[in-house]
Amino acid sequence: MKHLKYTKTAIITVACIIALGCQETNNDPQTQTDTKGPEEVEQPDTDANTTEDTQDISSTDAGPADTTLADICTPDCSKNTCGDNGCGGNCGPCETGTGCKDGQCVCIADCKSKQCGDNGCGGSCGECSDNLNCVRGQCECIPNCDNKECGDNGCGGNCGQCTDCNGTPLPCLDGLCEGCCPDCNDKQCGADGCEGSCGTCNEGLDCTANQCVCVAKCEGKSCGDNGCGVLCGSCGNNQQCMDGTCVDLCVPNCDNKTCGGNGCGEPCGTCEPGTICSKNQCICATDCTAKQCGDNGCGGYCGDCKAGFACNGFTCQCAPNCTNKSCGDNGCGVSCGSCAPTHECSNGQCICDGSCFEKECGGNGCGEPCGTCTVGQECSAEGLCNDIVTGKCPPEGPFGTEVDAIMTNVELKDCDGNSYSLHDLCAFNAAWIFGYAEW
Repeated sequence: MKHLKYTKTAIITVACIIALGCQETNNDPQTQTDTKGPEEVEQPDTDANTTEDTQDISSTDAGPADTTLADICTPDCSKNTCGDNGCGGNCGPCETGTGCKDGQCVCIADCKSKQCGDNGCGGSCGECSDNLNCVRGQCECIPNCDNKECGDNGCGGNCGQCTDCNGTPLPCLDGLCEGCCPDCNDKQCGADGCEGSCGTCNEGLDCTANQCVCVAKCEGKSCGDNGCGVLCGSCGNNQQCMDGTCVDLCVPNCDNKTCGGNGCGEPCGTCEPGTICSKNQCICATDCTAKQCGDNGCGGYCGDCKAGFACNGFTCQCAPNCTNKSCGDNGCGVSCGSCAPTHECSNGQCICDGSCFEKECGGNGCGEPCGTCTVGQECSAEGLCNDIVTGKCPPEGPFGTEVDAIMTNVELKDCDGNSYSLHDLCAFNAAWIFGYAEW
């Protein structure tokens, strides 16, 4: 074997190369740069002989073995966060619940003793059938008795048994018991369970949990009773509670008052029957109910009747008036009297309606004359003036003298055989008689 000589300087150089190239990497997943200074790099043993050895190396020498650059390993964790660094070391540990796979830390699914639920890595250990629910990783049946009184609970159990008031079994239909047993034990009000009622509460009480309880009412109140024997609050000094409100203390005033308020919510007095309080004084209470007229009970009147009407029984009625009247309306639709046929009623008096129509003489029916006849005439019943008949034809007239002379004692007969003398007919129409006789 060839003997080599080496110096101390060569040994130090090789030691430095080994220290820098083969140092174990940090456990941190990221490769870190060594920032140690030259003085911090591990140094070889300083106990070695510092004197230059000029002797040939032999097999018995205790010096270091031969070292080459090929024997120095460079760890590589640039793509790995865990696992082998290529030099027999480790690129880093993984957190609890994870494991190293292909140089990377990955979640380890845990479904040990699990039928369902989360596997710890965002996945599932399995799904339960429709009638089962996942409970702590196990598929279990959860009883369901919602809105049920009886029947199957979905897990092979029962939601309840149906019985009547005597304990006799009742049929179950769609989860509800057929038939009903009213239950009002320890109940004052509310439903009895069979669409009936266990009772109602008195005024001021509300039914709560089948019990009649007083409901405090303090809304809008700062003091006074809440309706249940408890105060809604108290008032301060020089105040009093009035209608649930604290007001300043009131000084009552009833001076010159017989009735009405005293200013503090209390009356100054009461009025006797038949009187009313007006402006803090008791006065007579007028009564004109259903009255048109007459006394109002207090010395006054309920009203006056219009002209022609009089008050009778508190009602205005028509008053008949025939004073100074002999005929016409009495003011109430009845006549005060009637007039004779020759009279007419005017302003309540019978007035004679005189007439001289086609009359020459006589009265007008009212005691007044229609005219007078001349001498030798008389007034007929018809009011006409006629000549007075003396037993012979008067000489006046165109034929009077001739008739009297020629036809003296001439006897005339009518169709019935009655005889008439000329003088008897003279009062009628002598000219006609003469003409007839001549004919």
